[in-house]
Amino acid sequence: MSRSLERATRNELIFRDANERIEESRQELGIHDVVPFVCECEDESCRELVRLSPKEYHSARVSPRHFLLAVGHPFRTGRVVSENDRFMVVEKQGEAARIAERDGQPDVDTQAGAASEDGGPHASSDGLGACPESGHGG
Repeated sequence: MSRSLERATRNELIFRDANERIEESRQELGIHDVVPFVCECEDESCRELVRLSPKEYHSARVSPRHFLLAVGHPFRTGRVVSENDRFMVVEKQGEAARIAERDGQPDVDTQAGAASEDGGPHASSDGLGACPESGHGG
């Protein structure tokens, strides 16, 4: 039985909330290197990590419709707006976008520090986690 679109989107919002807490900690600790974030795909058992620089993270957070996913991980609605060998940013559309805008306003200040942080080449995901639905990871 397939989970509802609303439930899938709410799961993605839970992962986003966890990532916002990781970003807050990164800022508090003054870390300027790449940081591991959790994949924000709809699979509630996914534990894959993606590594982003502060600049990359802030760029992914310009809209409440944007979600950060490991490359190839599942999403039901939307389109990939940015992708590299480590992660992709998916912009939700339709009902999922409405849920994301209603329930998931980004808390991260997308301007603070983004322009001065290093956005150069970074290490790829180490596959510590896996997303069983996609077959990626560990």
